[in-house]
Amino acid sequence: MNNRTKIFLLGVVVLWGWMSCNSRKQQAQSESPRYVAPAPVRTPPSESDRWSNSSNTPEDTGIPASSDESAPEKMFGSLKWSQVEEVMQIAQGYIGSPYKYGGTTRAGFDCSGLMYTSFKQIGVDLPHQSAEIALMGTKVKKKDLEPGCLVFFKTTSANKITHVGLVVEGSGESARFVHSSTSKGVRIDQVDGYYWKDRFVKAVIL
Repeated sequence: MNNRTKIFLLGVVVLWGWMSCNSRKQQAQSESPRYVAPAPVRTPPSESDRWSNSSNTPEDTGIPASSDESAPEKMFGSLKWSQVEEVMQIAQGYIGSPYKYGGTTRAGFDCSGLMYTSFKQIGVDLPHQSAEIALMGTKVKKKDLEPGCLVFFKTTSANKITHVGLVVEGSGESARFVHSSTSKGVRIDQVDGYYWKDRFVKAVIL
């Protein structure tokens, strides 16, 4: 075998070895596992995030919405019930004051003077005369009396209203009213009491 043949055969062996090695390397690369990045962990959104990122409102999801609006105040005729409660407390605060014709102070009241002074303190101006007060408001039947009603009586032989009081307790004929009596000053009596029963004329709600 001459030298040219030896060199040729040597080249074939080297080339075959290189090709075989390269083939094994590619096979190893193809068979080795590829790295896969882990999926990002998703944190559940908070309650505030759900509302801020959504167009839904509590009403849309059936959740009742809170409201700062308070219920309208109860009315008693033209007055708020809170005013009625206040004027009843004011009038009763004068219990024990003496009777004084034309009086409008704690030093002495007549019946309409007591109503005039008490109502004035809640911002309501009344005439200083029982008969004139009786022309105001809405008439109420005796059986329907309740706290807050004004009650009127005839206490003389004259055919006119001469006395007024404010119901502060009870209801119907058992209602009790605060007033200024000519004999005992500011006190509470029952509408259907011995003296007042037959002298009752009417009642109104302002």
